[in-house]
Amino acid sequence: MNRMDTPKIKAKCTLRGGTEIEAYVVNPGGWFGKAHLIQVAIANALNPFYVIEAQDFQSAIDYLADSDEYGHLINMDEEDIDEDDENLTRAGNDSHVVNLDNVCPHNITSIKYYLEIEDITESTLVADIQTAIEDWAALN
Repeated sequence: MNRMDTPKIKAKCTLRGGTEIEAYVVNPGGWFGKAHLIQVAIANALNPFYVIEAQDFQSAIDYLADSDEYGHLINMDEEDIDEDDENLTRAGNDSHVVNLDNVCPHNITSIKYYLEIEDITESTLVADIQTAIEDWAALN
């Protein structure tokens, strides 16, 4: 199974008012039991939602900024940064500049994680399960 076929952990969330949405999970297991739902507006896109496990909203932004897969959504390019701007927002472990203009937090009433598997044949899945069982057996 190559990296393009790697299953993604997604979430089904219920917002206040009962609206159900799907979201990508940025850091599953990062801060178990406390999750923040963030929507990032992207020009001409469906404005995806992201679940980030973190102690608080600022920590969730830090995790998103540091994410290899999703950080590009809020991280600013060096050439776009005006260091004289007093309103720069910094996030992440190295306090790099981020743009939060299109970030919207949402309150969730429930959340359920699930595994999204695309383009995997049954034989590939069986082989992966057999490998996982063999790996587990070798540890025990």
